[in-house]
Amino acid sequence: MVKCFDVALFATFANLKGGVGKTTCTILAANAYSQTPFNLRVALVDCDLQKSAVRLRLLDLEDFDGVLPYDVLDWNIPTFEARAQELNDNFDLVLVDVAGTFDDGILRIINYLDAVYIPVTGGNFGLEASLSYLREVLAFKAQRDQEGRPLKVYAFANMQRERTRNAAFLADELARVRAYLDVPILSAGLKDLNAYRDADTLTTLYSTTPTDPAGLNFSAWIEALYKTFQR
Repeated sequence: MVKCFDVALFATFANLKGGVGKTTCTILAANAYSQTPFNLRVALVDCDLQKSAVRLRLLDLEDFDGVLPYDVLDWNIPTFEARAQELNDNFDLVLVDVAGTFDDGILRIINYLDAVYIPVTGGNFGLEASLSYLREVLAFKAQRDQEGRPLKVYAFANMQRERTRNAAFLADELARVRAYLDVPILSAGLKDLNAYRDADTLTTLYSTTPTDPAGLNFSAWIEALYKTFQR
């Protein structure tokens, strides 16, 4: 079994349910942590066959000639495994974008990770997919913990619409995740805002002194996520 790395933190946003914002969260986090005030050396490794992060970065490069804040790597799973030590040696944070499945390939990636973050959305029968994914991850976590290679697992609210039925569904679903599986919930989630859906792979939305609703919400989420990075 591969040992957890001692330099870079390896993490993913993952869920069986499509459309819950896995890639968007990955890009938003990479944008924030690679720039001021965090200034981490970040790599985003796109191991999803859809290559959404890679395609978005290529679009961003059409009108960009500056210094890129972080690398977006178009790799498959064997390449990720073969070059994992290289990632550890050269980066502080490695975010792996993965497919919405739970198979041998995903297990091979999770074996290298320090943390898995599960975005949960309200309604649309997405909870069962989230619970199913969490059960599989937690079973693997138990094995990893016994080996002395602890794996952190968190859930968080994503695409939350305030003062709507969606928000009520989401609050109930997160309560069930916490009650059924004893999974910690991040103290802040992401709301359903255009600023997030329109994100590129270059611009951070984080501010130490946010003033607008999107900035306030995003900064709270980034700070809550950052607290979980501590080993």
